[in-house]
Amino acid sequence: MLIRETFATTIQERIEPVVKVADRNPAILLGELQNLVVTPQWETYLHRMLEAYSDAFDRDDEQGIGIWISGFFGSGKSLLMKELGVLLEGGELLGQPVHQVFLSRLPSHSEERVDLERHLAICQRKLSTSVIGGNLHAQLANSNDSLALIVFKLFAREHGYTHNWPLAWAVEYQLDVRGLSTEFHRVASELSGIEWSDVANDPDFYNDVLYQAAASVLPEHFSGPDAVERAVTSAVQTGITPEMLIDRLKRWCIARDSAGRRHKVLLQLDELGQWIASGNANERIMQVQALVETAAQAGDGRIWIAVTAHGDVQALQQNVQQEHYAKISQRFAIQCKLSNEDINQVVEERLLRKTQPARIDLTHRFTQRSGEITDLGSLQQAQRVFLAPDAENFARFYPYLPWTVAVIPNVVKGIAQATGRDEALTGSNRTMIGVVQGGIIDTPGLLESPIGRILCLADLYDQLASDAPIETRTDINRIISTVPDATPFTTQVARALYLLGVSISKCEKCTLSKTECLADLLLWLPKRIEGEGFEVWSVCSLVTSSMRSVLSRMLLWLYKPIYLLSVQNSGLDMLTPRRDS
Repeated sequence: MLIRETFATTIQERIEPVVKVADRNPAILLGELQNLVVTPQWETYLHRMLEAYSDAFDRDDEQGIGIWISGFFGSGKSLLMKELGVLLEGGELLGQPVHQVFLSRLPSHSEERVDLERHLAICQRKLSTSVIGGNLHAQLANSNDSLALIVFKLFAREHGYTHNWPLAWAVEYQLDVRGLSTEFHRVASELSGIEWSDVANDPDFYNDVLYQAAASVLPEHFSGPDAVERAVTSAVQTGITPEMLIDRLKRWCIARDSAGRRHKVLLQLDELGQWIASGNANERIMQVQALVETAAQAGDGRIWIAVTAHGDVQALQQNVQQEHYAKISQRFAIQCKLSNEDINQVVEERLLRKTQPARIDLTHRFTQRSGEITDLGSLQQAQRVFLAPDAENFARFYPYLPWTVAVIPNVVKGIAQATGRDEALTGSNRTMIGVVQGGIIDTPGLLESPIGRILCLADLYDQLASDAPIETRTDINRIISTVPDATPFTTQVARALYLLGVSISKCEKCTLSKTECLADLLLWLPKRIEGEGFEVWSVCSLVTSSMRSVLSRMLLWLYKPIYLLSVQNSGLDMLTPRRDS
């Protein structure tokens, strides 16, 4: 049996590594919903959010309109916020009823099913919701853009306005509320001789056309293109305040009340923490407070705000006065703090789930070599406890060992801390799913190999390297040419040592085979890589002869033999790492 034949999932179809909150493509939304893994903490938080939203369906004085979703790398905070929006909008996606698809993803033993069904029914019967949002950090074209302006830009993009925000604010919004947007687009396209989408994407070039079209479609308000220009100039001079934004969104919602259903807006502000950290933290937190405070006091319960950040609300305390922090905390009445405790379940369901024949085969192979595999896949006498392999979890996590998947969040956190960032990846693989899947499909020949090949920590280096310090990457890349007698295996060892080293906190005593100085060596190696240069074997020569066997054991633990489990290769020495690439 080949490794690719063990999976019950479409392992070769790469899953989008970044959850794009702003991507409202129906096919993408449906795909994300159909593949949703609803973990216990997701059930708890969705129940809490839907209950608060549905209970306040008709309250004009609702004050707790904020939802703060926090969590480390891989916890699924952006996806949770996005799926909340999908559920509140409801309806259908490509003919599939949203609520029914979601309910089908709940585990059979779900304790929240009845309540979730009830809250969704209230939302569908008494409310209608528009979802507007995106990644704040990615939207920041100008560092001086206020939060209110960024939110309006997200609103404008969602409703097909031009990318010229003063025109969108002063003119296009007014055309939209009067039901004249389609006519405006038609006239502008006719005057320019091109499609509206091309005009909207380059509004500065088609300025005259847009002003003329606006004056033509709304002659009772604009006497001509000059009047349109004056309105746009006034918008630039005035700017957009939280009060102006919330008032406009509220009136927009009121205009959409129909058939006894009250209309609301959910603003989804993804990566708020990164946006705060990328500027004056105190000033930007004050903008958050002003927006959420205005929405609570003047929004009549119609404008709800959901945000994601790596840190929870309490993390804001160090940057603002207690009075302002108290107001922010009060407005964000719903606080969801996601952990990585369910990440193994998500990774298994989305990627590593096996067919029944494969589970039987892998379980049998583990039973045949259980002693060696358990020994090699376990970290003894460490404060941080990682899952040791057994017959059941070995089949679940293959072609990884359980600890290799479990350590990824720690590696990401360690790299981030070493470079002075929060626990986020900036490269292409920004999710746990992306890292685990990338290690499988980007390893040459893995999927076409027979069962037996193991992926180790070093095989994940390429998935994480773009976030490591450039000095580290340079030194590791130079090992093959600068270290005497180096082989590709030497580089693999260095990669594994680096990743394992950053995963261990400096204050943590982690020991292998009762050798405490080995922990010190692991902590020291990354410093050598980042600073003074790295020579694997010269560093190893510092170890006394009595420790050499222990160090060899450690290297074997970091980099498993490629055909560890292959019973056909019975001649392979289980304690001798293969040194080919």
